[in-house]
Amino acid sequence: MFCGFLLALLEMPLRMFGCKVRDCGCIKKCLRCIGHDEFDDFELTVLVHEAVYNSNDKKTTCVRVTAGPYTAHTEPSSKGIFQQPLNLYVEQGVQHVNVDLLENSKVLATLRIPVRQVLEHKYPPETMHNMKLKQRGIVNPRIKLTLATQAEADEEAPLIIPGVSQELDFALRQQLDKVPKEKEGAPGKKTNPEMEVLKLACAGPIELFTGVGSTTKAYLAATGPPVSRRWTLAYWNEKNDFENKKVAQKEIEMTKVVSIQPDPSRSDVLVIMYADRETRVTQKLTFRRVDRGRDVWVEMLQLIVKMAREAEQDHKKSKSSRGLSGERRAPSRER
Repeated sequence: MFCGFLLALLEMPLRMFGCKVRDCGCIKKCLRCIGHDEFDDFELTVLVHEAVYNSNDKKTTCVRVTAGPYTAHTEPSSKGIFQQPLNLYVEQGVQHVNVDLLENSKVLATLRIPVRQVLEHKYPPETMHNMKLKQRGIVNPRIKLTLATQAEADEEAPLIIPGVSQELDFALRQQLDKVPKEKEGAPGKKTNPEMEVLKLACAGPIELFTGVGSTTKAYLAATGPPVSRRWTLAYWNEKNDFENKKVAQKEIEMTKVVSIQPDPSRSDVLVIMYADRETRVTQKLTFRRVDRGRDVWVEMLQLIVKMAREAEQDHKKSKSSRGLSGERRAPSRER
């Protein structure tokens, strides 16, 4: 109590000069030593999945996450689905992380998360939190979040995708962690474990653009050996059709994929360009993400296409070398 009162007295003159008590290294260390501050500075990654609420009218909202003087925003969404990771610096002495649901600059609902509970791992991945209502117009606001500190991320094995941002790295890890470990590969089959994990991770609900602004629900997945002879990207009307091994609505050989790119004008849309096998004309498929971030889809699909091409090249080289060695071993019948 006395320490808090003394800090308040020290803060008052320092604020006039734009300074804080903890800007002084000696005071900062002292506050940690005596136990007044319970943690050092750390980086927090907040994966904002979705905001759920009841409303009579359609709203375009975004999520703002704040820790002390630092803040980060998601992209706006008219459906409340964000699937966006935010990286935040949490200074020593900050007690709460504030999460606000915004419409323009108006706060519709808010959530206060104690920093201590974040560091004690009180919240499992994809926890749904009840928010406090701040404005009329919505009812029962809730938000789904995944929280992780940088220390937790450092304990994980490095991803096989180099050069991605810290936020995207975290989102990719979260998606790969959802892959059922018991389904990786098939008994008795010679498979690439990395490709098997990616194949399972590169499957999920998505929206397919069928016309100007119109979309339909679909299920996108990567398929390959031992289920099929070639590696392909395909989509079905729904997940049950995929699981029941029905014929896909569209199937593209990964070696025919020209590019997989984010749409520069829409933060939730990705575009797959491919060469049609029959006409050899470049075609385009446009999708909107649903259950994960757009960039997560793009990175995973780009990686599995790259690995499929490498596997195809290795197969051709192996086949060619077997053919040449067979010719050398063939006995000559000429006298």
